[in-house]
Amino acid sequence: MREERLQILRLVAEGKVSPEDADDLLDALETETGFPPPPASPPRRPRFGPFPTANHLRIVIRSEDGDELNVAWPVEMLQGVGQMLPGWARQVVQTCGFDLAALAQAGFGATTVPGELFSVRSEDGDQVRISLEA
Repeated sequence: MREERLQILRLVAEGKVSPEDADDLLDALETETGFPPPPASPPRRPRFGPFPTANHLRIVIRSEDGDELNVAWPVEMLQGVGQMLPGWARQVVQTCGFDLAALAQAGFGATTVPGELFSVRSEDGDQVRISLEA
């Protein structure tokens, strides 16, 4: 059967048989032998995309006093995120000049790409890092 397939493909390459006719011949050859055609190769994954979308907001806070907070919130639930932080953490965020209420109003959607939004260290040594994660 392999030789017959090759012969049909040679005829197509020489222009003696159209690709459509060759397809019919190969189908007929398959039903004659009872063997199914070889499996098609799996579809190739595109090189670029689809890009991941952000679904969590990560907040990392380290105070000069050694306090540390590392939390992730679903982006759908950002309303009131500032009230959920401990008092010391809210104070550090405010000292660093970041407004969590404004962040909650930003309205991250399905096309938001993950990445760092905000990273700062105050003169006192407090650190705040806010990022979006997939």
